[in-house]
Amino acid sequence: MNFTDIANSALIKLGQDRIAALSDTTNNAEVMNTRFEMVKRATLRDKPWQCAKKRVLPALLVTEPAFGYTYEHQLPTDYIRVIDITPTGTFWRIEGQKILSNSNTLELVYIWDIDEDNAQDIDDLLGEAIAYHLAWDTCVKITNDGALRDQMERGYRMTLAQGAYVSSTEDSVNQAQITSWTTAIRVV
Repeated sequence: MNFTDIANSALIKLGQDRIAALSDTTNNAEVMNTRFEMVKRATLRDKPWQCAKKRVLPALLVTEPAFGYTYEHQLPTDYIRVIDITPTGTFWRIEGQKILSNSNTLELVYIWDIDEDNAQDIDDLLGEAIAYHLAWDTCVKITNDGALRDQMERGYRMTLAQGAYVSSTEDSVNQAQITSWTTAIRVV
């Protein structure tokens, strides 16, 4: 899968012809190219996609916050959203491109901004979510059809819900919670 495949999926949902590349000079390609990066990043922020997680030890900066926290750590340049910061119990806050904290060492699990060179990391469900989001975002510009735009929004929201369910089954902690819950349901 690549970014053009995702844009073409959005165009197909809108009943439009496919493009050869996002860099094409057709109206549809220009609209998709203009909106693609912002929509992709917004979709990545909307839920903790398993295929878009990274783990790092953020660099401790030599500067210190003016007040409230003791340390500053550098966020990765491809940072989109925090999933987890440890050690547990550490107070932290994201401000700009920094993590302010009271711990001099942090472990960061985050959603990263998948670029074109790493598009193969996008699983089918995330690709479908980006396509629906892109179709929803560009629908009126491309088709001038408000009812179709509403359908694309519903498709996006349903794909997010499906993604949340799938993600919940790809984690041993969540698996234990699901198993306990389903066992409790069966007992009752």
